[in-house]
Formats: sequence, C-alpha cells, structure tokens
Amino acid sequence: MIGSSYGNLASSGVSAFSFGNALQFDATNDFINRTSSLDLLNGTCTFGFWFKRLGVCNQTIKSNDVSSFYAGTQGSSNGYRFRWTGAELNFTYSPGWGIGNWYCIIFSKTTSNIKIFVNGSEEVNQAYAMSDFGTGRELRLTRTFGSGGFVADQFFIVPSVEITSTEATALYNGGEGAYVSEAIGTPSLLINFNQNSPDGTATDESGNGYDFTLNNFDTSTCWIAH
Repeated sequence: MIGSSYGNLASSGVSAFSFGNALQFDATNDFINRTSSLDLLNGTCTFGFWFKRLGVCNQTIKSNDVSSFYAGTQGSSNGYRFRWTGAELNFTYSPGWGIGNWYCIIFSKTTSNIKIFVNGSEEVNQAYAMSDFGTGRELRLTRTFGSGGFVADQFFIVPSVEITSTEATALYNGGEGAYVSEAIGTPSLLINFNQNSPDGTATDESGNGYDFTLNNFDTSTCWIAH
C-alpha cells in the first residue's frame, strides 16, 4: 500500500514523500487525455504509473490509434500487453492482479528492446523493434474492458532513460513509493493526481505543461485520498 514515508530509502537522507490524492476511474467510460504528447515516448524512455484495481479490468496507456501503441494490464488473464506499431507482446503475470491492492507497473524501452517491471521486479526483458511515432498523437490513460474501475497515481514519462532493476526497485520502495526524479531521473511528464474536486484537469507537475483533461468523470467524487 502506498504510504507517506520513504521506507527503505530513508537512510539516503531523502525527505518524506506522499502521493497525496489519487484519481478514481469508473467501470464504464472515464479517461484522461492530452493531444500531441506521444513524442515523449520516442526513442529510449521509461514510463509507468501506479494503479489499484476495483474490479477485473485493464488499466491502459494508449494512443488514439489502438493499433499503434498500447501498454497496460490484461484483466481476466492476469497478464500484461505491449503493442508498438505492429506485433503485440502478451505476458502472464504469475502472481496475478489482486483487487484492492496497489501495483507499480513500469515500461522501459529502447528502439530494439522492452523491459517491464511490476512492483520493482523485472518481469520482461525482450528484443522488440520500435520506430518513432513522431508528434501529434493523442495519449490516454484509461480503463479498457472488464467489469470494474481502478484508481491511478503517479503517471510519469522519463525520456532518454532505460532503467535498471535497481532503479525500478527504488521507485517501488517496498510499496511506499518514491520520487521519480530520485529513483529514475527527471521526468518530462509527471502527474501525481493531487488535485481536488471539482477540478477537471490532471496537472503535470514536471513544469512542462503536459496537463491531461478529465473526460466523463464525476469531478465531485473522483479525487480521493489514499
């Protein structure tokens, strides 16, 4: 469970950290999006988010063209899926996705390889060819398929960085969470979902202005505390 301390990073001298609020997605049509931001995923980069399932569903980062980019979990199969302008990679997450538990999922890619980490553990490290998308594509965080909603926190993109298992473990921090900038590198997009009702924007805290728009949410109830 995400908490308010650095846990096993406390000895590093880093100050206490808390994710604050989170954003709850319903079981039907909630999504956040921004246009013209997928260029942040070109080349080598690392991206991911924290999520907590409220039912059996998929949590997904995707482009507006689903055949081009999709990275997320698979609900009923206890797996995850990654697709980049072509062949789809499907993997089984053998512990399974529990309902009501927080997970940190990280994707780290180059133009020729993809790594996937869950809760600090490297689950996938595989050759996979990826060309650049360029600019101008919509980027979404959403629920796809399944019967339940989910809660999301700390959605980030760190360009030009392929992380190690040590860095992924540091970000997970025993379930307590850590600053992306301290564990991985400076993010170009960082949404900690610390807004409050009735805000309709998920604010980018990187300073680069990549705010995301809430779509179809009940903004009086969707911002929740941990």
